[in-house]
Amino acid sequence: MKSTLRALVSLCGLLLATSCADAPEPPSERGLAIEVSALNLAGVGDVVWDLEVVNGAAPPETVWQRRVSSSRYGDGAGSASYVGTCDASANPNTVRVWVVGVYSAPVTSAGAFASGALDGVGSVTGTPTPFQNPTTVATPLTRTIVCREDADVAVRFDVALMRPAQQGFFDIAVNFNDVFCAAKFDCCDDADDSGTCDSGEDIDLLFTAGAGRGRTMVLGFACTAGTTDTDATTLYLDPLAFDCTSPASGFVADFYVNPAAAAPGNQCDAGSLVGCPAITGPGAAGAGTYLFQVAVYRGDELLTSAGQIAHKVYWNVALGVTGAIGDCALRTRGTADDPSDALDGLVGGVVEAGAVYPFVSWDVPLGACVDEALTFDGTGPVRTVYTGTQGGDTAFAYAFAPGLAPTPVCASPCQHGGTCTAPGTCTCAAGYTGAVCETDIDDCSPNPCQHGGTCSDGVDSYSCSCEPGFTGDDCETAEFGTSCLALSQSGVTASGVYTLDPDGDGLDTFSAYCDMTPGDAGWTLVMRFAASGSQLTFNSPYWTNAAVLNATSLDPTTLGDAKYPAYAAVPGGEIRGCLRHPTTLVYGCKGYAVGGPRTALNLFTTTPIGSDSNGTGGLYFAETDAARYEWLTLQGRTLSQSSTPSPGYVRTGVNIDDDMSCYDARVRFGLALNNETTVYTLNDAAGFGASAYATLACDYAATQDAPWSVGAGFASGSTLYTTAGHIWMR
Repeated sequence: MKSTLRALVSLCGLLLATSCADAPEPPSERGLAIEVSALNLAGVGDVVWDLEVVNGAAPPETVWQRRVSSSRYGDGAGSASYVGTCDASANPNTVRVWVVGVYSAPVTSAGAFASGALDGVGSVTGTPTPFQNPTTVATPLTRTIVCREDADVAVRFDVALMRPAQQGFFDIAVNFNDVFCAAKFDCCDDADDSGTCDSGEDIDLLFTAGAGRGRTMVLGFACTAGTTDTDATTLYLDPLAFDCTSPASGFVADFYVNPAAAAPGNQCDAGSLVGCPAITGPGAAGAGTYLFQVAVYRGDELLTSAGQIAHKVYWNVALGVTGAIGDCALRTRGTADDPSDALDGLVGGVVEAGAVYPFVSWDVPLGACVDEALTFDGTGPVRTVYTGTQGGDTAFAYAFAPGLAPTPVCASPCQHGGTCTAPGTCTCAAGYTGAVCETDIDDCSPNPCQHGGTCSDGVDSYSCSCEPGFTGDDCETAEFGTSCLALSQSGVTASGVYTLDPDGDGLDTFSAYCDMTPGDAGWTLVMRFAASGSQLTFNSPYWTNAAVLNATSLDPTTLGDAKYPAYAAVPGGEIRGCLRHPTTLVYGCKGYAVGGPRTALNLFTTTPIGSDSNGTGGLYFAETDAARYEWLTLQGRTLSQSSTPSPGYVRTGVNIDDDMSCYDARVRFGLALNNETTVYTLNDAAGFGASAYATLACDYAATQDAPWSVGAGFASGSTLYTTAGHIWMR
């Protein structure tokens, strides 16, 4: 089944054309349209093309062949269009294009298709204009397409042609339409044209280390975009690559010379290239074997060329070389662009895939070179070359324009605010990564949100949506917890006020102070004692009911009585008492296991009041007497201040009372002291809810606090030492 195909071939007179001004629109009928379009080239009246389409059969079959001219099929200045067919039954199809010739006026006869040949049936009658042809009989420009049945297929070839220029800055120049360029590489000044660098023909330019000027080789590159002093020109140049190991067996660079240093002039310390910023590559450390200095010269100037003003931009590199330089070969590339011409196809130092664009190639054997001029026929160490229609983009490394420092070229533009900091290398803005900064870094991987929080990624940022009960940038702070210990185990590390929900139903929540001291975290404050005048003595009803007192005053350092909802609601297996030292004002603490878990209310309500002597009650803690006396030292007291300085009965516990006599000494939580070996006629008590014996009269009921009672402190007979304190559960 034959189908129609539209193929477009564009001829542009600048270095590269991705699209061309004044190009004719492709035909509207369904088919394969081959279009050849050009800018208005001065001195060009016609361009002749050979076109061919072959199918994908084995062997390929010719679908059609045709010779066309821009004077007959286009605008007469290089552009042409042609509509033919393609073969949808044998894909893929290949479109082949040859540039037959460029002519100063419309040709009288274009001849017949001859695969680009000008002899025989391909003879053209017209006045040819010299140009460098990117095609040969054997190597046309090609594009592979898929022919679709009953559908249009458009194919476009963008071609830029080089023509000899009358203007010249060095020896020979080439004209990329309105961009005139010249290039060279001088290994010496071959004054006698012998083809070798004879004695006395060296170029002595750069200074050696203390020995005057030494042998120097020079790469020269200069272009102008037009004939007025306002025309802009941008040069593009790759690093100079050196293969000094085995250049004849396949070029592999040992080191590079970077022509894009910020400051022109000498780039290295003469004779010491180690660490020279202009020398890079795997063999940079050995570059001093072959070079003693590198200098870069860049700039622009006004000059008259062929009677017209030409704004020339130049980029030259001087290489101070040693006697070993003959082992090396050098390679690099350069081209030029008029950046004000948006249609010439060379955009930012990148020739797009499939476009045909000329550039200068240096491929110089440094042991067999002389003053090498630019050659126009594609031969010689310094020559013009075309990019091809096959392969990907062609990117040059560095750009230089007057008034600007050289900048690296990134073939794919850096995205999201990224900066091209080296050829093909983007330095990304914060929050992005990837070769061209195309990827937003996932700030949620790994998930920074704690306690099941949901992370939302931003640009170099993230936000957390916290699960109920947690807050903070990373959901690190629990709003609710069953206890301070539970909060600590969930990762909360800061002491302070938190919302507790012991049964986890989210209904009966309350505020509590949590001590999260590292190494001893998770304590919940349940009761606080005033430094003096405390009402929380042994027989205070607050020990055995759920009522609260000053419950909104949660700071443990505040000097006032308080009892909190946590007293009756937060269970724990440990109790801790803390008493303030009267001099240092530092709280010292003692903690004990109480079984459970149980609340403080449960502990003080269900533990029988009594003694171990009579076996009627009390919860006793096992520890040494020395450890028990800490109840005195924590509050700045000593045993010598007791009414019984040589006690025979020393106990610590909860709800300890003299249940063997009518004496009034007792303690809710702390230390009991007696001169006898039993609790009988108990003398003193220290800790919380402590009372002492003071008279022999049994005139106070067991449910009545004697006058010698304290909320927190030491009751020693009739002498009372009060202090601030608090009780905690964990």
